[in-house]
Amino acid sequence: EFYPGIIYTHQVVLSTEQAVRVGIDLMLGGSKLQHAQVTFTPDELDKDLSSVHDMPLKVVAGESFTLKCFLVDQFRNGMVGLEPVIRLEPEDKADAGTVLKVAGKDQGKGVYSLSFKATKGSASFHLSVRVGGAVIQRATLNVSAAVARAVKSEIEGAAECRVHFPFFLQVMLRDEWGNVCPQDASQLSVRLSGCSLRDQDATVSADRAGGYTVTFLPRASGEVRYTVLVRGEVLADRAVTVRSLASWTKEDAAEWVQTLAHMEVQIKVLARALAQEFIRQNVTGAKIAGGLLDRGALHFAFGIEDMDAAERLAGIIADLIKGAQAPAFYIPWSWATPGKPQKMVEVQAGEMAHTLVMERMKSSIPSVAIVSIYRVEDEALFGRFFEHRQRVGFSRASNSNERYLWYGSDQGKNYDGILQKGFVSSINTTPTERQGLGRGFYFA
Repeated sequence: EFYPGIIYTHQVVLSTEQAVRVGIDLMLGGSKLQHAQVTFTPDELDKDLSSVHDMPLKVVAGESFTLKCFLVDQFRNGMVGLEPVIRLEPEDKADAGTVLKVAGKDQGKGVYSLSFKATKGSASFHLSVRVGGAVIQRATLNVSAAVARAVKSEIEGAAECRVHFPFFLQVMLRDEWGNVCPQDASQLSVRLSGCSLRDQDATVSADRAGGYTVTFLPRASGEVRYTVLVRGEVLADRAVTVRSLASWTKEDAAEWVQTLAHMEVQIKVLARALAQEFIRQNVTGAKIAGGLLDRGALHFAFGIEDMDAAERLAGIIADLIKGAQAPAFYIPWSWATPGKPQKMVEVQAGEMAHTLVMERMKSSIPSVAIVSIYRVEDEALFGRFFEHRQRVGFSRASNSNERYLWYGSDQGKNYDGILQKGFVSSINTTPTERQGLGRGFYFA
């Protein structure tokens, strides 16, 4: 019931949990008094109900990856228009700027598709997905380095070296973001020229620091040019001066003598004393080049009583003068069949090798009954081992870190296969149930 002149006010209260747009007609009886469009916007972002999907566990540095965010309020209404404030950030502030946003798209109804790329390599990169100041989700990524790039990689090496001493280069491969790349020696190649060296004379080996050591042994003086390439890109193209034998100081000569210790048991006993004599008697490279250290000199002036050892040592020292024509390696003095194909030779009681093997075996198994001992004589195989052992010895102050291992097999079942192919797991016939750590060879 209405009265003229009086203003009547009515309050209409609407409530909904849906973020929707609705049309409202205000009716008086059968007449429409007012029509309005009302938009119900979402409430504030609810970080606990919002979620992140498709977050990868492992990515490659510099490569884009995509994830999806579903952003809702407390009533699960999708939040729109938030793409500009969605970020993926490192937990550690020191890593700020190492995750880049590549693209973002608001797909409607609170769904967002976003692309990022991480530039820092890490096995456990801790990140958080943020919307404004709210953290929606935390995640840990394994970010592996991208492919190595020469422009970002590092190489260190001296400008000169000594003839008959190995030359070392230290290489660290990095991707375009500066991350250390996983070790894969196939990414490195080396070209050599000068001093009678060839490309195949360079050896690339992985080191414990995550990098590589490039080694080559010049056996003639002059200039060596080396080119180190990373996946075909030039990392370094340099020349190194190789000092002649005549330039050796007495310290150089003594150091070289000590590297002979790993060649033969007999030399090992003599090398340290001989190196000390080289220092005391001022034996320089010039004296060696002059041919003054023959068998007689080593016997009478340097105290090597065993004339056979003195003669063999004198021969090795004389080979220094031959330069690149000197032997690349020396087979053991005790070998019975030098120059022949692989052969098994029985080691006779009384030989030094027989005594050493007996002592080592009995120290491990005191009750063992040794029936016979055989030596594998394979010149090609030993040559590869000799060169590797020599490089290790030079890099470790004449300590080649050589160790002896025992391998046992029922009635010698695997020995023929080992001699032909090496320790290849496919030739191991030991039953699987007896291989506690999986298929392979077990050493003691």
